[in-house]
Amino acid sequence: QCLDTEGIPHIAPDNTPLIETPEVSDLLALVEALVSPHHDLALAQALRSPVFGASDPDLMALAARVQHSPDRPSWWQTLQQWRAQAGTSPDLAPVPAALSRAATLLARWQELATVLPPHDLLTRIVLEGEVRERLVASVPAGQRAQSLFHVDALLNHSLTVAAGRDLTPYSWVRMLRQSVSELPPRAQGGAVQLLTIHGAKGLEAKVVCLVDTDPAPSRPMSHGLLIDWPEGASHPGR
Repeated sequence: QCLDTEGIPHIAPDNTPLIETPEVSDLLALVEALVSPHHDLALAQALRSPVFGASDPDLMALAARVQHSPDRPSWWQTLQQWRAQAGTSPDLAPVPAALSRAATLLARWQELATVLPPHDLLTRIVLEGEVRERLVASVPAGQRAQSLFHVDALLNHSLTVAAGRDLTPYSWVRMLRQSVSELPPRAQGGAVQLLTIHGAKGLEAKVVCLVDTDPAPSRPMSHGLLIDWPEGASHPGR
């Protein structure tokens, strides 16, 4: 957080799981929403991500429409119905711009998900959704290069699984959820590289800063004598 506040570029440790990076998590939730439209939580995460940039009031408005519907449709159905009905009635609240854009793109990408392999689908999402541009505009300056690297790492990973052709987006999501793949190593000039103490060993770096290395205070004595029973005595003294 301190590096972000100061706008200092930095690189996550090499052993960071791919799926735990925020950009990958958001894109994975987006694809999951495409192949499982009833997964409301995945759709909410995708809408809130920089890909669509929906605000909390936008999501609250969408959730309210779901609650007020007698048949309690999914968020996906409610979003698409809201967009389709927009402008047809003066009493109908207008669709927020972020949700309107999301509804249009999601409907298009859902059709593509039925015919495209994961890598091709992700490429269309990144290009048509202007994912890189929106990330650059939304993340701190020190995280921009790293955020773009995470997106590229996901695209590259989708090519390495089953040659990028033999998986459906649904099976790819399930496989990635169970994956332990880590971010590939990378170097970035002028960036602070965050490493474990084992990863920082050696002579590769001119300067190594050890952070939070003060030993934890020793724990105070938290136990006392409960029974005073001298050895060999028939009963305790107290």
